[in-house]
Amino acid sequence: MARSRRADERHILRGIRTSTANNAPAYGFSLATAGSYAALTKVRGEPTWPELFLFLAAACAGFAIVNGLSTWFFRKESPDEPELVISLATSLSVFSVCGSAGAAAGIAFALSGWLAWPLASLTFTLVYIVGVGAEIGLAAHQHPHGGAEAERRRQSEAGSST
Repeated sequence: MARSRRADERHILRGIRTSTANNAPAYGFSLATAGSYAALTKVRGEPTWPELFLFLAAACAGFAIVNGLSTWFFRKESPDEPELVISLATSLSVFSVCGSAGAAAGIAFALSGWLAWPLASLTFTLVYIVGVGAEIGLAAHQHPHGGAEAERRRQSEAGSST
């Protein structure tokens, strides 16, 4: 009975790890979006329907721009960091989330009119994505399983095992 309980606990822990590793960046972006929208609404008031859809479209444009540039226009893949590195990086997400919402708030204060909505959305999206990239880069540099050297070791080990 005790052995079965330990196995169940390991499966629960594994499920929690999977959930946090796979969902943390999207969860962080959801928080950044909500915080940015709240900041804009607090400063600029409720958006009109066109402003709302400009806000949404600009966030999508931010991802499209970064996806295109980071993959050399969809021609180059890059390897993922190991789960432990991603876990460490997403533990730092307070910086990317708060930084991106702060950037949107800055745009809201700096601009008036409808242009504040899409520009703040594009800005918070770009700040969030770059922030997450920096958090992953820092985690990869600090964690022994991360970074270019660890990637070379993994490739070498994979090549020697075949």
